[in-house]
Amino acid sequence: MNARFTEIQNLSDIPRNKHLVYALSINGKYIVVGRGKYNRAKVIFDTIDNISYGHIKSLKVRLYHLFSPEPAFKREIIIANSKEQSKEIEKEKHKRIGGNSLEIEKSIQLLLFKNINNTTVELLFRIAISSSYSGLSDLKKWHNHKIISEKDWELISSKLKLPIAIE
Repeated sequence: MNARFTEIQNLSDIPRNKHLVYALSINGKYIVVGRGKYNRAKVIFDTIDNISYGHIKSLKVRLYHLFSPEPAFKREIIIANSKEQSKEIEKEKHKRIGGNSLEIEKSIQLLLFKNINNTTVELLFRIAISSSYSGLSDLKKWHNHKIISEKDWELISSKLKLPIAIE
C-alpha cells in the first residue's frame, strides 16, 4: 500500500466521521503518526492554548511546542476507507517514517528539566512522559486527586504553561 499524506493547514481540514491516519512532523522529523477519527487526529493541531488531554502524544506535542527552537510543524492526513485500512496504512507509515515513540529528544528534555530543583516534580515529569495513556491527563488527574501538592502543581503548570486551575 502506498497511501500518501495530504498536508492540511487548519483543524477544520480534518474530516469528521472518517477513519484517518494523521501525522505531525517538526522540522522534517515525524513525532506523531497515529490513526483514528477526528477526536484522535486533532492532537496534530494542539497549541499552547488548545490541548488534547486524552491523547497519548499530547504531552510530547506540547513539549515540542514549548521547547523547540523555531519549530516548523507540518500536519498531514490520509483518509482511509475503513478502520482496517487505517491500521494497515499506519503500520506501513510507522515502518517507513517512525512517529510511534514516546521518546523525547534530549535537547527538549534538558530544557524541560532546566532549573527544576525539585526531585518530586522531576519524577512526576518522567512518569508522565512514560505514561501509557496520556501524561497530561495523568498530571491533571493527580492534581485533582491531591496527589500533587499545590506547590508542585504551580511549578508543573508553570513549566508546561498549563492553566493552574484545570478541571
